[in-house]
Amino acid sequence: MVKEPHGLYMYQPEYSDAQRRMSKFKEFVEGIPVSIDYRPYKDTDKLLGTTVDFAILDLMNDLKPNDVGRLGGIVRGGGGVYVFMIPPLDEWVRQLTKFQQSLLVPQYRPEDVRHFLKIRFWNKLMGMSKALIINVGNDEVIKEPVIGDSQPWKPREIVMPERIRFSKVIYELAKTQDQVEALRAMEVLLERPPKGKKVNVVLIADRGGRGG
Repeated sequence: MVKEPHGLYMYQPEYSDAQRRMSKFKEFVEGIPVSIDYRPYKDTDKLLGTTVDFAILDLMNDLKPNDVGRLGGIVRGGGGVYVFMIPPLDEWVRQLTKFQQSLLVPQYRPEDVRHFLKIRFWNKLMGMSKALIINVGNDEVIKEPVIGDSQPWKPREIVMPERIRFSKVIYELAKTQDQVEALRAMEVLLERPPKGKKVNVVLIADRGGRGG
């Protein structure tokens, strides 16, 4: 039995136009075998560590770095999809988002605001080979994705170290070679550091799983 895809729809509930867009989307997907979690952006911190098959981010009213950062990687790797709802760039840079308004102080006027974040975000999208950008107002395709220029992802073969200090049971829980190497790196924490020294192990990993 094929599992129905699970997605996320993020929006700003304090804006009436955002509420209307969400309602129209609900009407559009009615009857389609898909489960969608509709959440306000204030819940982004509660979504850390979760994985979905697709995410729809309504950014028409606001673009907050923390929100986008927390949701980056929440989509499943190797086939997940992001949908960003944003105004055309020429319109976007004439608008003040909620985040921008929160940064204004009395000596500055709205016309003094630079829109570096919006421009950078737009340029990043334009630079992504797999991004499809459409102006839904006139059905214009602004950018087409490049198809078939990458190799399918394959997991690395898991090779256990010959000598280990953690229990073998712990190592056998590893699902990838990266996890094995992470455990190997953390074994240094079993040793007492030299007097006056501290030992830290920092693990950095992409979010969004491949295959669950």
